[in-house]
Amino acid sequence: MPFDPKDPLQYTVVNSFSGSHNDYRTIGGVVRSTGLPHGTVSGYITNNPDVFSHAPFQPGGCNVFKLNPSFHNPLDSH
Repeated sequence: MPFDPKDPLQYTVVNSFSGSHNDYRTIGGVVRSTGLPHGTVSGYITNNPDVFSHAPFQPGGCNVFKLNPSFHNPLDSH
């Protein structure tokens, strides 16, 4: 699905990857920082490879995600 910054779920999850310390996130980390349900976050991240991709490392078998390098994040301009 194309990213819609006006959609509260999309905005909240993508925004959780913003900032100098949030380039790489686990689903659990996004859940903790946003307060959204685990299933909702997991479903959005894993079903949107145009927005998210696996990080080049997976420490301890944890799934770590980052914004897809080809994704132009419109929230960066805010």
